[in-house]
Amino acid sequence: MKTNQKNSALVLALVSFALLLAMPTLAQETRYWVPLPNEIPTLPQTSAAEETEPFTAADSWVPLPGQKVSWEEKQRMYNRRQICSIWDEYCRSIRENDGQAFLALHELDAYKMPPGRPMFRIRDVAPTLQVNWNKTRQQMQIDMSIDCRDIVIAGDYAWSMGTYEQIFTPNNGAPGSTFNGKFLTVLRRQPDGSWKICRDCFNSNDPPSI
Repeated sequence: MKTNQKNSALVLALVSFALLLAMPTLAQETRYWVPLPNEIPTLPQTSAAEETEPFTAADSWVPLPGQKVSWEEKQRMYNRRQICSIWDEYCRSIRENDGQAFLALHELDAYKMPPGRPMFRIRDVAPTLQVNWNKTRQQMQIDMSIDCRDIVIAGDYAWSMGTYEQIFTPNNGAPGSTFNGKFLTVLRRQPDGSWKICRDCFNSNDPPSI
């Protein structure tokens, strides 16, 4: 009788173990996202968790087809790519003299802190920005590039740091000039999940002329 009970218990244990091996892990199914080739993720807004890892070149990594990526990593990459795309659009708007696109990257109450002049609020310059840009373009063309070196996200705020280059080319054929500088920018997550600039400080690497 005892032998039969032992055998039954052993069989039950073996069957249970086999079932566990055969069953897919629910946690893995819900935690991981397997991207399709060239898939661009569109994520629902989630609770803001701290993302304090510094931005590195690895953030431009694209998962291989079939490679498992955790939801947290997917969210982190998505937020940082959004912020990097802001800098791409920032440069494009200046290059193409698109004042409306430039303004749309900022909150209305965002403050800009440029070198050699007082800080100003976007709301205050918005009505005349395009007119002033047009006047400048009658004199010269402007190109710009930004190298984002670091992004840290904490809740609904993020800061971004990097370098920039501006090239000014006079329309009259005179020699142009190039300015290099660095920036530190605070961005805020909007209700729709997008990001906008709310504080922007930048300055030139070139010493002031005497």
